[in-house]
Amino acid sequence: MRIKIVFMILLSVLMTAGALANPAPNYIADGRMGWTREAPGSTWQEWDFLTDDSLAAPEDYYNPYSNPTAGLSGQNGQVDFKWNDAIELGGVTRSGVWTGDPLMIDLTIPNTEYTGGYKEVWMEIGYAAGWIDPMPTLVAYDAGGGTDFVVERIGYYGGSAGGDLWKYLVVGWRIEPNPQLEEINIGLHGTGGFLDYVTVDTACIPAPGAVLLGSIGVGLVGWLRRRRTL
Repeated sequence: MRIKIVFMILLSVLMTAGALANPAPNYIADGRMGWTREAPGSTWQEWDFLTDDSLAAPEDYYNPYSNPTAGLSGQNGQVDFKWNDAIELGGVTRSGVWTGDPLMIDLTIPNTEYTGGYKEVWMEIGYAAGWIDPMPTLVAYDAGGGTDFVVERIGYYGGSAGGDLWKYLVVGWRIEPNPQLEEINIGLHGTGGFLDYVTVDTACIPAPGAVLLGSIGVGLVGWLRRRRTL
């Protein structure tokens, strides 16, 4: 009987933890992302803001190149934002919410660089605000600080993240050629900004010629190894 009770308590805890966990980003659930997380050349980072010191680094991330960061500011650089353990809007409560009027968010995503090819970036933000203005923007940088890249928006859609007031917004970008760093800038305006979560996935996609040369190199190494054993 004691074992059964312990098992039921453990099962209840696991079910509760699963219910509280954030679902997969909508761009993954909708099949917009053409790679799986932690594939070679990819990164992912999720800010849930569950504590007031969660800005410097996201709670969960995979980025083998360096640490992604987030920064917040208010109007004209003024620090007039604050962290809230929970916010209730329209009968729906969200945990870990930054508020400000307006609230400006800056994300820095370190990456890796292939020769040629391109990069895809998908971002989702959970929020409540009158509007997002200006439109989320992305700036790409190379190792020397240059920004000579073509950035094309390849996805933009949103929906309800809970009730009538909580929303989510998805934006996708394609950058050519591959940069080593991206900065994403977002502003929440109108009735004041409520920032619930942010998630970003990136992938460096090498040029077809680079993939071909890589496969030739791997084949040549294998051939040389076999020849040495003959």
